[in-house]
Amino acid sequence: MNLRQLNYFLAVANELHFGQAAKRLNMAQPPLSMQIKQLESDLDVQLFERTQRKVSLTAAGEVLKKEAEQILERIEVARRKTQQADRGETGQMAIAFVSSAMYSILPPWISAFRQSYPQVALTFQEATGLEQISGLLSHQIDIGFVRPPIEDVSISDKVVWREPLVVALPEGHRLSTHKAISISSLEQEPFILIQRPLASEMYDKIISFCQQASFSPNITQTAQQLQTILGLVAANLGIAILPTAAQKLQRAGICYRPFIETTPAVELVMIWRKDETSRLRENFLKSRP
Repeated sequence: MNLRQLNYFLAVANELHFGQAAKRLNMAQPPLSMQIKQLESDLDVQLFERTQRKVSLTAAGEVLKKEAEQILERIEVARRKTQQADRGETGQMAIAFVSSAMYSILPPWISAFRQSYPQVALTFQEATGLEQISGLLSHQIDIGFVRPPIEDVSISDKVVWREPLVVALPEGHRLSTHKAISISSLEQEPFILIQRPLASEMYDKIISFCQQASFSPNITQTAQQLQTILGLVAANLGIAILPTAAQKLQRAGICYRPFIETTPAVELVMIWRKDETSRLRENFLKSRP
């Protein structure tokens, strides 16, 4: 018994007429009759009662009709799901991100992807850049969003976002009454920065920005997470220079101010395994707003 025979059988079972079934199948009646006889022989049952006036299903034929319909339906579902997976329309994708990514491009990007590919299951986790590279290499995540640079040759990356810098000040700070401030006015301030191994390019750009104003920042604290940095600023332990998107994280005890000067642009990059092709990932990239 094969799928072709099941299709032939269902055509006759639905039409209850060999001539009409053959016409529906775009074939001659004799070969169709031979296929049905072969199917009956293979199963060692009679599937149809044949008289000069009519064709009807036997009890065995009724059972096979129900089973054949279910089999062909399952095959069609399998075909459709397989094709959807090949097109990157179904499946699972694990995404990791540094905290600041959730205050810039990532939320609208995820929303756009979900609208276009609702059958893809997404999971998310916040992680440092080093943790994300480890997660990619161990296949625990599929894509990540980190601050550059990426030095692992087995990882591919693409810049997906650039933004200027702002300063986060404790509420009531002497500069909080200014609408915009000059970098030179921060010369005497204690700085709170991201730990350099986690975002060395952004760290170095902040240092360079200060040095362009003829001073080196007085770094008194470093931290791994944006929320921790902001907590230290709110505790009046110093000021922080951060990506503009950090302003979306409103926190009591903090105010943000832009710089008078043009600041360096800090980047967010998407990373993935270089040796792996993925239609899911390609679709995610195309969904970027």
